[in-house]
Amino acid sequence: MAGVTNDGPKNGKGRKRGLNFDLNLVPFIDLLSMCICFLLMTAVWLQLSAMKIQQSLGTSAEAAPQSPKYSADVEFLSVKSLVLDVKSPNGKSKREKLQAEDVPGLLKSVLARLSVLQAEKGVDTLLVTPHVDVSYSQLIDFYDGLKGLGIQNFGLVPVRAR
Repeated sequence: MAGVTNDGPKNGKGRKRGLNFDLNLVPFIDLLSMCICFLLMTAVWLQLSAMKIQQSLGTSAEAAPQSPKYSADVEFLSVKSLVLDVKSPNGKSKREKLQAEDVPGLLKSVLARLSVLQAEKGVDTLLVTPHVDVSYSQLIDFYDGLKGLGIQNFGLVPVRAR
């Protein structure tokens, strides 16, 4: 047969490619090591930021103590003033307005007033209604002060941004 050569493929599709290829594992190992580092660092942070508190009102709070105690509400009117409302076990309420130049000074004056009440009458429950300009770290410092006074049941009343 003249004119027929055996140089190219018979079906006209081109050459067959090789099935072996190299997979680059270096980027995969880098990504995996970064994920492990991130997991280890966040696990440490979760352990450091734990704070054991109880729900102040509702079903998960502890049973009421044998002797009735006073409760208090702290409501921020602004970053320079707040109202401390102390309620006796028989239902009577005494409100007083406290003022200071800044939030830390205001929270210190509330803690001083609450320490006097805790020594005289025993405050069991405290609810805080913050102002939108009071920072989270200032509230946590305030909660640490409450735990130092022996007030275990305290809560935060949510506030909508204005």
